[in-house]
Amino acid sequence: MPEAKYIEIKEPKIFKNRLLLSRLSYPREIKKYFSSNLFYVKYDKDIHNVNTSILQIPVISNVITLAWAIGADIYVKELDRTYLE
Repeated sequence: MPEAKYIEIKEPKIFKNRLLLSRLSYPREIKKYFSSNLFYVKYDKDIHNVNTSILQIPVISNVITLAWAIGADIYVKELDRTYLE
């Protein structure tokens, strides 16, 4: 039986109020599509008060096309309802 294809996005961390870091988890089968299991974005504005459901949008936006192309599910603890819909 083939291994399930998934991309799990862990809870994001904020460093110095402007750097967003998200860790990805995925099976060995799709590791070849990633150069790292870390995703980061540096903002010029303070993001420490931004809701986690909003902070997940940048990483989702970057992996969603790959997930669709390879048939992988994306798992995330919470995501902004408006973005999801």
